[in-house]
Amino acid sequence: VSYNADRSLFLDRLSSLTNPGIVRLCDGDGKEVRELCRAEAPAAEYALGTWELHRVKTRDGLELDAAVLKPADFDPEKSYAVWVSTYSGPAAPSVRNRWSTNSFFHFLNQNGVIVLQATVRTSTSRGPEATSALYRRVGLQEVEDMVDVVEWLTANPWADAARVGITGYSFGGTMTANCLCRTDRFKLGIAGGGVYDWRMYDTIYTERYMRTPSDNLEGYEATSVLGAAKGLTGFLHMHHGIMDDNVHVQNMFQMSHALMKAGKTSWSMMAYPQTRHGIRDRDLSWHARQTEWRLIREHLLGQGAN
Repeated sequence: VSYNADRSLFLDRLSSLTNPGIVRLCDGDGKEVRELCRAEAPAAEYALGTWELHRVKTRDGLELDAAVLKPADFDPEKSYAVWVSTYSGPAAPSVRNRWSTNSFFHFLNQNGVIVLQATVRTSTSRGPEATSALYRRVGLQEVEDMVDVVEWLTANPWADAARVGITGYSFGGTMTANCLCRTDRFKLGIAGGGVYDWRMYDTIYTERYMRTPSDNLEGYEATSVLGAAKGLTGFLHMHHGIMDDNVHVQNMFQMSHALMKAGKTSWSMMAYPQTRHGIRDRDLSWHARQTEWRLIREHLLGQGAN
């Protein structure tokens, strides 16, 4: 809400995954004075799919939020590839019940791909009890939760368990690489700007959750994606900004070295010049998106490399 100076009036803005938005003027007690505007969902005009919210039980009975975007012409008799987009960092939910303007998700829908988002327990913002599941072992519980949600979705005959991909940036890049190296549930992963060993990340964040290597060496070793490289299944593509001063590009180069030493060949990488943490340049961002779509077509839709 946004109040006026004496807090006698406020603007109330609301939306949901199925409601593109309403703005109301209310008095200080919350009574509606006037509806100022209401957006209409352009679903019919643009053949947009509709998001569905779900609660999914994990293997230990905890309920997690999940959101599924199905094509407007969804046919339960067909089999669809699944694309997971995630962040999965501490207290940072991926699923939010607000209007989504991600046109790429709808583009994927229109090309026969179901989009899945899930909030793992450590991302729920349900307080320290939930977040503490990652304490001294960042990245391990998160993968188990994501696998549980993917298995819940692919238990449906229309979601193809053999054609599941995942992507994310920053912590989402870490999560993506972990999912490819620690499970066999993902055929494709696109990891951007990921931390692949917590010894290569900044202290204020890492030590909050992992303590120091001298205090928690076992945890650092167990959570290192470098150490899990030998378990890579599916195809992993990594990209990173050469000038990244948040997650240093050494993460991607050390991960590539670990994959080589493990004898893995089902991976690729792209170093983006003049780029920090996040691809801001329009042309480079378009290149990354084209690469993502090419890999989805090749590995999930069986349309070849061109």
